[in-house]
Amino acid sequence: MLKILGRASSSNVMKVLWACEELGLPFERVDVGGAFAFKNAPDYLKLNPNGRVPTIDDNGFVLYESNVIVRYLASTYGDSRLLPSGRNRWIGEQWMDWQQTTLLAPMTTVFWQLVRTAPPSPPPPRRWRACGPSWTRT
Repeated sequence: MLKILGRASSSNVMKVLWACEELGLPFERVDVGGAFAFKNAPDYLKLNPNGRVPTIDDNGFVLYESNVIVRYLASTYGDSRLLPSGRNRWIGEQWMDWQQTTLLAPMTTVFWQLVRTAPPSPPPPRRWRACGPSWTRT
């Protein structure tokens, strides 16, 4: 059975999970990365020397990098459902690479600012601001 190593909250792991669902492909997912750690463990680095997620193990065939994994799954298990032929294939490949090389960097900044950063504390009440910079809460 296909094993997917990576936390479900990773956008790159989500791509692989989505492809598996579209293909009706059974899989086992193992939490790696983020709060689950393990990605820098020697056993994981033997599979993926970059220490990133996702990584797959398809009955002994190990592969990492999410777009490559999606292409592999589509070509191996897809019966052309996710891998069109002719020029349409290359349009799809173009968009996958565009996402990784052009869209990812600015979207990462937006994601960290909107999702992963705690909201600012509310300003102090007006009566406290009147006390100047030495105000304190009691």
